[in-house]
Amino acid sequence: MSDLPADGFTEAELLPLPGGRGRRPPSGAASALLRPLGLGARLLDRVEFVVDHSTTANSRGARHIRRGISVATAVLAVVLSLKAFADGAAPGPAHVVIAMVAVALYTNHFGRFLRDWCPVAILIGAYAAAFGIVQGLSLHVWYWPQIHADEVIGLGQLPTYRLQDWFGAGHNHALAVLSALGYLSHFIVPPIFGFYLWWMRRGAGFREYMYSLIAVNLLASVLWILAPTAPPWLAAQQGLIAAPVDVLRMGLQDLGFTQLVAFKDSNTYLIAAALPSIHASWPILGLLVARKYRLAVPIQAALLTQLLVVWFVIVYSGEHYVIDIVFGVAFSLGAWWLIQRLRTARQAGRASSAERLLEGVSAEPGALVPSR
Repeated sequence: MSDLPADGFTEAELLPLPGGRGRRPPSGAASALLRPLGLGARLLDRVEFVVDHSTTANSRGARHIRRGISVATAVLAVVLSLKAFADGAAPGPAHVVIAMVAVALYTNHFGRFLRDWCPVAILIGAYAAAFGIVQGLSLHVWYWPQIHADEVIGLGQLPTYRLQDWFGAGHNHALAVLSALGYLSHFIVPPIFGFYLWWMRRGAGFREYMYSLIAVNLLASVLWILAPTAPPWLAAQQGLIAAPVDVLRMGLQDLGFTQLVAFKDSNTYLIAAALPSIHASWPILGLLVARKYRLAVPIQAALLTQLLVVWFVIVYSGEHYVIDIVFGVAFSLGAWWLIQRLRTARQAGRASSAERLLEGVSAEPGALVPSR
C-alpha cells in the first residue's frame, strides 16, 4: 500500500488505534477519547487506499481525469497568485497549498497527501479556534520589561535604533524591500519546506517539523494570553520610546503591496504577542530537522540564511526586541524536546509491544513450525 514515513511517526502513533495488536486496550475515559482518533486514522488510511491504490483510481480514465484536475488546480494557483499581486498583496500559504495539491494529484499521491496533511490541518484549525476564543481577554499588556532588557543588550540603546542608524533606515529603500521580502518568507518557507520533507524525503522529518511548529505556537500562546507583550512600534505609539522608522511599511509600499500595508495599519491581528517571537522560532525548527536528517548542505545553508535574515529584519524593522528572539529560541527548543520525547516514547511502546508478541509466540510449542 502506502510508504510509511521515515521519521518514526505513523498514524497509529499520532492517532492511536484502541485495542491494536500488541497494545493493552485503554479503558474508561481514555478509551472514549481515543476511539474517535482511531476511527479517524482508519478513515484516512481507507481514503488513501481508495484514492491512490484502488483499481478504479488506477484505471486509464481515472488517471486522465486526475491529471486534468491537477492541471486546472495548478492554473488556479497561478491565477490566484497573479490576482494577489494585482490586488496589492502577495501569494501566501494558501497559494502554496493549492500548488501542493496540484502536484499530489498529478503524481497520484493525493490520498497520501490527505492522510498526512489532514491531521496537521485539523490541529492548526483547533489551535486557531481555541486561540480566537481567548484572545479577546483584556489583560495587562507589558511594555517596560522588554525595553529594559533590550537596553541592556544594546549597551544603553535599543538594538533597533542602532541597526537603523547604521543602515540609514530612513532612506534605505533597497534594504526596506529586502526586509519586507524576508519578513514575508516567514509565511512561505514552512509549507514549502514541509512539502519538501513529505515529497522529496518520503516523509522523513515531516511530522517532527509540522508538529513542532504547532507545539511551539501552543506553548507561546499560553504566554501571549497570560502576559501580552507589546512590540517596539506599539510602545512607540504609547509614547514610551521614540518611534523607529517603519521599515516594513516602506518596503511593502515600494513593492506595491498596498493591501498588506492596509492590513498592517489596521491592527486587526494579534499585536500584543511579541514575546516569544514565532518569527524567531519557526526557522530554528526547520534547521533542527535539517541537521537531524542530514539534508543537503545547500538546503541547510538556505535555512540558516533565512533564519539570519528573519532575525535581522524583525529587530531592524522594530517588529520585535532582541529579547523576543531569545525567548523564541527557548520556546522552539522546548517544543522540539517535547516532540522528541513523544517520538521516543512511541518507539519504546512499539518495541515493548513487539517483545510481548514474540514472548507469546515462543511460549506456544511449535508455533513457528509449519503445519503438515
